[in-house]
Amino acid sequence: MVTNISAIKSDAGYRERQLISQMVNSTFIFIFAYLLTYLGFQIITLGTAMIIGIKGYLYYNEIFFQPEALWSVRSIILVTSTGPLLALITGIMILVYFSRNRKHLKPLTKLLLTWSGFHFINFFAGGIISGTITGLGLGYALDLILQRPIVIYFILDLMTLSLIIIFGYKSARLFLKSSPSNYWTQKDNQKEYLFFSGLLPLFLGSLVIFLFKYPDHTPQHDLILFHDMILLVTIGCMIIAMLFKKIKTNIHIKISRKERGRTINWNLFWVTIILLFLCRIILTRSFYSIFA
Repeated sequence: MVTNISAIKSDAGYRERQLISQMVNSTFIFIFAYLLTYLGFQIITLGTAMIIGIKGYLYYNEIFFQPEALWSVRSIILVTSTGPLLALITGIMILVYFSRNRKHLKPLTKLLLTWSGFHFINFFAGGIISGTITGLGLGYALDLILQRPIVIYFILDLMTLSLIIIFGYKSARLFLKSSPSNYWTQKDNQKEYLFFSGLLPLFLGSLVIFLFKYPDHTPQHDLILFHDMILLVTIGCMIIAMLFKKIKTNIHIKISRKERGRTINWNLFWVTIILLFLCRIILTRSFYSIFA
């Protein structure tokens, strides 16, 4: 039987089809992982607020807190920092799990874990940058703790961005381990795979997320869309940094015959579309008003 690598080398059309299929799958995994991360992050934040007696509603683009809520310095720091800290811990745990169990996972599962880990870590690291720029999210806690010093914020953002870039650079090998074929892990093909599985899905997925988050009403937090777009820029820095990594040692991946022949995963496509649709319809003022 012809091996996967030989088939790709001998059939340029098959090679292009596999790249396109991987790009489409990775794009929808990027969006799906973002939605799961965003919902988990917001539910933690909202749950923390409700525990201390501050009522709010989860919308598709923000948490709407009751205007009459009584905030204190302690409650602001607790509510706005709990989500980012747990996101960081969750992201690290996901990537550690993937790294230790990758031999027993399917390629799409590995890609889902990789994107999820990146998103969770970015909600902390990117949250520092977006928070200091917009004053939202983690920025509330930082403002109260540091009293919003411009010079310190600039240094903090520069250090955080550097760590994000270093993390992305070091994660190139991890991302390649999610490849559906050993062919793409070879030295001459790695950048092409990272481009089609990482960079293009990032741009396409970010465009979908921007349209999904674009408000149909005046948000409670004026800069919330800008805040979330900065998060997409910071995760973009992770992906771009991977393209500069030169991995000399080939990565060998054990892949089943079924996985080698995989194309676009339409189940993933429809699950992501349905989740986008449900979030945009249900997590709105109009839906909540039905039960008011």
